[in-house]
Amino acid sequence: MNQTDSRANDFLFKRLVSVGVPKKSCSKTGLVEFVRANRSRVSELVSALLPTDEDVKVGLKGRSRKSSGIPTIKKRFKESMNWLQWLMFQDEPGVSLKNLAKLNVDQRCVCGSVWGEDDIAYRCRTCENDSTCAICVPCFQNGDHSSHDYSIIYTSGGCCDCGDDTAWKQEGFCSNHKGSEQIQPLSENLAESVGPVLDALFAFWNHKLLSAEGISKKDARSNDSLLVRQMMSNELTFVVVEMLLEFYKSSESLLSFVSRKIIASSGLLIILVKAEMFLDQDVIKKLHDLVLKLIGDPVFKLEFAKALVSYYPLVISKAVKKGHDPAFMKYPLLSTFSVQIFTVPTLASFLAKERNLLAMLLGCLSDIFLSCCGEDGVLEATKWQRLCDTSDRVIGDLKFVTSHPVVSKYATHEHRELSRSWLILLTFAQGMDPLKRETGIHIEEENENVHLFFSLSRTIAAIHFLLVNGTYSPATDEQIENMRTTKARLDNCDGDGERYAKVGKLSHEDSVCTAMISSSVFDSSMASEVHEIDAFHALIPSAIWLIRECLKVMETCLGNDEGISKFLCKFVSPLCGNIQTNLSVDNVGGPNGEVQADVRGDCRRESRYSSDPTKNASGVHILGLCEWPDIHYDVSFQAISVHLPLHRLLSLLIEKALRMCYGESALPHGVSVSLEIPQADFFSYVLGDFHPCGFSALVMEHVLRVRVFCAQVIAGMWKKNGDPASASCEWYWSVRRSEQGLELDLFLLQCCGALAPADSYVNKLLSRFGLSSYLSLSPDITNEYEPVLVQEMLALLIQILQERRFCGLSTAESLRREIICKLATGDFTRSQLVKSLPRDLSKSDELQEVLDNVSVYCNPSGMNQGKYSLRSSCWKELDLYHPRWHSKELQSAEERFSRYCGVSALTTQLPRWRIISPPLKGLSRIGTCKATFQIISSALYYALQSGTSVKSRAPDGVLITALHLLSLSLDICTQQRESNIQACCVEDSIPILELAGLEIMGINQETGKESLLTLLVSLMRTRKDDGLHQFPEAGSCNISSWIGKLLKKFSAIDSVCMNLLQSLAPEVVGQSGFDKVTSGSTSDDKRKAKARERQAAILAKMKAEQTKFLSTLSSSMDDDDPRSETETSDSVMEQDSEIAVREVCSLCHDPDSKDPVSFLIFLQKSRLLSFVDRGPPFWDQGPQQEKNMSADGVRDVLRSNVSSDSLMIPHNATSEPAADSVFEALTTRLIRIGQTEKRSSDGRGKDESNMESMEIAMYQTVRRKIDNIINQSLTHVDQRPHAAESSSERNRNCCLSTLQVRVPDILRSRQTSRHSDVSSDGFHPTDCDGVYLSSCGHAVHQSCLERYLKSLRERRNAFEGSHIVDLKQGEFLCPACRGLANSVLPACPGDFCSVSRIQESLHAKLGKSDAQMPSLWLSEALCLLRSAADVIEDGDSVRTVSLQGDEPRRKDLESASNKLWNFYFSKRQENFPGSHWLSQSIVMWDTLKYSLISMEINTRCAKSSMLPVNCIDSLYEELNTSKGTALSLLLRVVQSTRTKNALHVCQRFMGLKHLAESICSGISSSPSSSNFGSEGSLKNINLLWNRASDPVLSHDPFSSLMWAIFCLPFPFVTCQESLLSLVHIFHRVSLVQTVIAYCAGSMFDVSKLDFEENLLRDISTALRESGGWGYFKSNNMDLSCDIKETIRKYNLPFLRRCALLWRLLKTTFGKFHEEEDMFDVPSDSTSDNMDFMHSPQSELNHLNELEKMFKIPPIDTILNDELLLSSTRTWLRHFQKEYKDNRVKGSLCITPVMPFQLMKLPNLYQDLLQRYIKKPCSNCKKVMQEPALCLLCGILCSPIRQSCCSESSCQTHAVTCGGGTGVYLLIRRTTILLQRFARQAPWPSPYLDTFGEEDTNMFRGRPLYLNEERYAALTYMVGSHGLDHSSKVLNQTTLGIFLT
Repeated sequence: MNQTDSRANDFLFKRLVSVGVPKKSCSKTGLVEFVRANRSRVSELVSALLPTDEDVKVGLKGRSRKSSGIPTIKKRFKESMNWLQWLMFQDEPGVSLKNLAKLNVDQRCVCGSVWGEDDIAYRCRTCENDSTCAICVPCFQNGDHSSHDYSIIYTSGGCCDCGDDTAWKQEGFCSNHKGSEQIQPLSENLAESVGPVLDALFAFWNHKLLSAEGISKKDARSNDSLLVRQMMSNELTFVVVEMLLEFYKSSESLLSFVSRKIIASSGLLIILVKAEMFLDQDVIKKLHDLVLKLIGDPVFKLEFAKALVSYYPLVISKAVKKGHDPAFMKYPLLSTFSVQIFTVPTLASFLAKERNLLAMLLGCLSDIFLSCCGEDGVLEATKWQRLCDTSDRVIGDLKFVTSHPVVSKYATHEHRELSRSWLILLTFAQGMDPLKRETGIHIEEENENVHLFFSLSRTIAAIHFLLVNGTYSPATDEQIENMRTTKARLDNCDGDGERYAKVGKLSHEDSVCTAMISSSVFDSSMASEVHEIDAFHALIPSAIWLIRECLKVMETCLGNDEGISKFLCKFVSPLCGNIQTNLSVDNVGGPNGEVQADVRGDCRRESRYSSDPTKNASGVHILGLCEWPDIHYDVSFQAISVHLPLHRLLSLLIEKALRMCYGESALPHGVSVSLEIPQADFFSYVLGDFHPCGFSALVMEHVLRVRVFCAQVIAGMWKKNGDPASASCEWYWSVRRSEQGLELDLFLLQCCGALAPADSYVNKLLSRFGLSSYLSLSPDITNEYEPVLVQEMLALLIQILQERRFCGLSTAESLRREIICKLATGDFTRSQLVKSLPRDLSKSDELQEVLDNVSVYCNPSGMNQGKYSLRSSCWKELDLYHPRWHSKELQSAEERFSRYCGVSALTTQLPRWRIISPPLKGLSRIGTCKATFQIISSALYYALQSGTSVKSRAPDGVLITALHLLSLSLDICTQQRESNIQACCVEDSIPILELAGLEIMGINQETGKESLLTLLVSLMRTRKDDGLHQFPEAGSCNISSWIGKLLKKFSAIDSVCMNLLQSLAPEVVGQSGFDKVTSGSTSDDKRKAKARERQAAILAKMKAEQTKFLSTLSSSMDDDDPRSETETSDSVMEQDSEIAVREVCSLCHDPDSKDPVSFLIFLQKSRLLSFVDRGPPFWDQGPQQEKNMSADGVRDVLRSNVSSDSLMIPHNATSEPAADSVFEALTTRLIRIGQTEKRSSDGRGKDESNMESMEIAMYQTVRRKIDNIINQSLTHVDQRPHAAESSSERNRNCCLSTLQVRVPDILRSRQTSRHSDVSSDGFHPTDCDGVYLSSCGHAVHQSCLERYLKSLRERRNAFEGSHIVDLKQGEFLCPACRGLANSVLPACPGDFCSVSRIQESLHAKLGKSDAQMPSLWLSEALCLLRSAADVIEDGDSVRTVSLQGDEPRRKDLESASNKLWNFYFSKRQENFPGSHWLSQSIVMWDTLKYSLISMEINTRCAKSSMLPVNCIDSLYEELNTSKGTALSLLLRVVQSTRTKNALHVCQRFMGLKHLAESICSGISSSPSSSNFGSEGSLKNINLLWNRASDPVLSHDPFSSLMWAIFCLPFPFVTCQESLLSLVHIFHRVSLVQTVIAYCAGSMFDVSKLDFEENLLRDISTALRESGGWGYFKSNNMDLSCDIKETIRKYNLPFLRRCALLWRLLKTTFGKFHEEEDMFDVPSDSTSDNMDFMHSPQSELNHLNELEKMFKIPPIDTILNDELLLSSTRTWLRHFQKEYKDNRVKGSLCITPVMPFQLMKLPNLYQDLLQRYIKKPCSNCKKVMQEPALCLLCGILCSPIRQSCCSESSCQTHAVTCGGGTGVYLLIRRTTILLQRFARQAPWPSPYLDTFGEEDTNMFRGRPLYLNEERYAALTYMVGSHGLDHSSKVLNQTTLGIFLT
């Protein structure tokens, strides 16, 4: 024990002694025994053990003095808690808690895990009790939710609800939690010991907190004694809470016991709730964590809820008093726990009924509203913004509480004063955020708070929906009886209704019932129907009351309106000046008066509220006006607000009542059809005593203003107001808001229209739209906005007449209409469709059924998500007047309709009069009234007078909408006439039919008056040629024929109209009688049929002409090239010239330019081969170790030895005499001429020809030797292996003497020898496998390109693609395709005419050995290599060639050479590319080799499938693209450059000699220092020679083949026999390597290696005896398979790459490949089947095809070949010798045809999310903000560069892992991040949900499943190096910026 602890115990000992504890009992065990004997003294001992204020004061002084001997306050408290735990458990606390934990293993009842920020949790809609409940990941995994409706969420706090039956259903509990009811009580003995100690501790705790609370109120921080109290309360709370949290970890029973003790401790819970006001934040956070654990106990949760309700107003009042949100945010308890409490139905119901929770919340909201309102009593933006978060909390909690049906029903049925209080609060929001049109200067300052009011309106609308549901809950019998009594009392009370003659109790003639009956046009017999109203009152006992209360409050607001108040002042001017209304609300506090709500509608009012809130100051019931009021209001000049919560609530209440009486919900509530309310009585019962005129005119006023405002915004009248106006309009029209605003407003307009006088109603629309002058028939347009306003007004009239969302359509029908309208604009995913639906429809159970009926689902394919498209049969249901159409969406729907249906939607999808709820049938009068007739006639008149003039008052848009309205009116007339005929009733007069034939239109006295019919006839004839002219607004509709159909309708409906039309338009109505309509329709059908026949004939004729033209064009193209195919292929140079002529520069586009063009290419580093050899990582395993694999499969363990410094070339080492002397030595031995001359500077062309001639001569000599050897003895070669070995030293000496030269002294000082280790290919880059070349196929002039790049540099970042390309790296975008490029290759590399001709003559002289057996190809290959080496030594065959000097580099290759140099060697190299020691052809050849290997790997799998592809056609498909063209071009460039430099030719020949010695004799040559320089000068040459001298078994056979072809004289490329023999020998090398790898894998079981074949036996024996088998590894080899099958399978990659190479050679050169050769092998017969490429048999067929192509003998023949056996022994001895000398290190990976694969991902995304979302960085150990999983190696990275851990950034990791390429899965977003050095681009997620769509950022949280097709497409793009060429990638690419 240290000194500090000793001092702390001394304090405790002294205090114990002071309270009478004996000294012998002052130990922990002694004190336990003392307490057992003196239980009554527990409280006294607890107080003695706890620190006092004096102790805290001493601790503070010690801390200030930094005294080490005085224990800190924390230590004292912790020590005290330890002593107290000894008293509780009467034993060592740690042991006791462990024992308790053992008793509770797997028996936890409530989880209670506390979440942090952005933790993962699960929602299960099947198991949750409300939408705020969630469980943690372990609980979800341990439960059975597989068939449930669950989703993943990111948390922002809270705790797991598993085990809490108030939040989670018991059947959803996990296996570890059984519910709080299962918590076992604490044992009796333990309770007796723990209880008293806790009681004393909590009493002490409570006392100290109360003392701290007092200090907080006084705010006396400067006083030391008060500071001590604060410190005491903080430290005590911290240690107590820490101790209780430890109790929770050990035992739930103990924690439950603790919770009951806290409740029992008087006042402790209340003070703990208030503690956040005076304790430190870190203490409060820990305290809240404890409370989250404690509320798992139901009893504690209830008591805590009570305390929370009492504490709630205190926090809100503080915030209101301060006037800003920080005062509220300072106290986090409400935000943390209100959701936990108010979302529990039982708690919310209890609190609402017993603790006046609703009254408290309404009172808090009232305080906020009163503090934020202005002088007009409406909320102000500036004030509201300061308390926005506070009000959101209160309103959000109010929504939580009312979401419980019991609570909402309680507020609307049992305590209606709560509903009345809510209505009064709505007056603060009624008309908030008003806008006034700006006509002067454009507003510069935008209203930044406009969104706050939208959010408030959205929440209010949600509460309205909940309240209305509660309102229409079934009533009890007692409530029904009360309703009857109330109605009887109201019927007997006249009230104040008779005060004025025009306003008062309605007479029978003025009642709504009478008005409805008299105005009904459908059912006149309903007036006689008498029904009891009890059924209606029983159905909605509180709805009528709430509707009428809403009307009363609204009446007050209407009286305060500017326009209405002016009207009322004139109406009752003797009694009042300005109408002012007052509303009052009774106190709604509980019996103890805890909460009172005094809600005021106008803060300016000083007098007490009157007792009657239904009257304004004048005493006028303005909704009872019996005359249509003339209210003047101009929306364009007066204030307007889109926020009308009272109107929306009224509309929602009426809509619900209508639906319950006449809709789908009538039957479920027990109302039979026989008890339906008569349609005429509905509004009378619902709305009470009012007059239809007063109600309609005044209720519709504000709603109509909003619609006019939106129309004016669309017309452009509010542009100067900036964003607020457009934002308000957009909010009003948006889908999720329209159901809260637009649709309810439209329904309210329909209700008013059904009650109002039709003409007055329509005239009011005209007036509010400012179109009263439109009926004047003056041709002069009043303003530029008039046409749009007229069209919007006509559209509104049509919507009022035909909309049935709330008054005629069922839920399924509404869903069907919504989905059809949405799908008419395009194809959409399911989530997009659901988001486009109104909220109530989106949650319907019928959604999926309706969706399947109207749409066709398209499965996800490629990058396309699964989408729904509209069925063809549903297009006829398209509604052009859906209320929420946006102009762009409507235009898109019309265009798609015309495309799919072949006709115009404007003339076919006409508005119809559909079945409507009976109370709203009076709407039909609006469609046929005189005012509507005048509007239509005026529009037709203007259209006829102005024609198609732009300045017409009725342009095509207005005309079409007017005709749609006319069509709807005629449809109403038709149905009305049919109804009257069926009912045998007397026909009522229809105004529009009576006025149609009257000539009352027009102002021109000369032409006379016009009637509606004459206007239609004139328009029909004027627009007769519409079919020849396409009108922009009318689409392709024929207005003339459309009008003709309308005229026929007039004729069919009315006989008077028919008679008039027979004289006006006999061509339309030529027959008499109504029965002729049918014949007219028949003639229409015939006419349409004839039109279709004519159209088909025209199309057939056009097709024939097109075919004829194409054939003529094709023949003319063939005539352009009269040469035959043979003539064309005779000269490659001529082909090159044609390319140069055919390709046009993409920059200058000059077709006549003679300058040579160069193709754009893109060179990039690649590590594809390493990834294939290593195999894909797995998501549930750790990241793969980095393995630096070389291009030929050998891990580059020695690459560090080949440093860039060693490749530095001295300046004086590059002198031309040195190069000349080197080549002169070779020339002397090879050509044997006595004298050589220095090449003059102007003799390069001749010398180039000489070098080519020398190689041709060598080729001829070697071929003759081969033919002679084969003709003499085919078996002579394999009889001299030992002789060859014995002569190896002679060969080496001969080699040295042959190439012995004298070098400058500076080179002689740096001697070098062969590198001691076998390294990989010496010319690929040091940080990747190789360089991959690709091209887009476009060409440019190099001079044009230089100017283009210069201009880009001058413009810096101001050019297209500046965010993609890096000019410093030479990158640029192709001018044609915008693909990425960084270099060029010339299109005319050289002349190969002589090669073709010589090859042809040589074949003629030597002939072709067609009789050779396939088994002899190996012998020919060995002869070829030996003969070539001998020719290099002797040089006897070339005596006539004069060759000297070297050749400077070609300038047209500088771009590609410089780029490759930067990739292959260090950038510190100074003398590139001017040094003659460095060969352009070597790096280009290596690039060609690696590009071919990469291309072969890329063709192993399909573009959109993970299945392997085994087909030759798939191999050749890549070569047919621009990539193949680029490789063909690169091959030409290499062939043209490798013979132009004497030194480079010498390098090749020496490499060939070393390769021949290695393969034929098993010798590794070691050139001395005198051979071509020193370590500092020609290290790159040594690397090539070392590569050739290495054991042939230590390298990839295809790489060896490529280097052999490179070193051979160039004519061998055109020799089929030579190339075929080389393929055979390296095929045998591949075979031997596979056998070694097979044996290496079986070394643990020697018995498996007992082979019958000599070759296999010798290999296994040699490996067992001499070792070296560990060098050959294979991760995929199946040792259970037969070795012969394995050999063939593992040879397939080599044969596929050879096939690519041969195909490339064939398409590059001419005549040789045009002959019939081995490539003309018929494909397998199964190739016609699409599935054959993926079957297991396909691999065997593919292998057979390739073996046949290359004439590979059967495997048994190969294994028994004696020549191969002897060669294998030589190769093994060579390899093992080097291996023993430790010159062969690392390993060679032997792989079959394995496709490139990204990480193996789980099928379910949540598995990946759970594993990686909180996984820390491997470097800095911090949790990443945006984790990104590398799909190449499995390491977790971050796309956001962090200063603390730069190594884990995506860009840095991409360089080290993928050579600059990175593919990352963003864990949080589910999407892909593509990285190419500094470039980044997003890519769609490979995970889709069950509906085939993405879920970016897990917004929906639904289970996501891996889509293999998408993942395969991504894999293919990465494997094909397509990140820099995909337009989809480049279009989203940014440079160095992570897109957040």
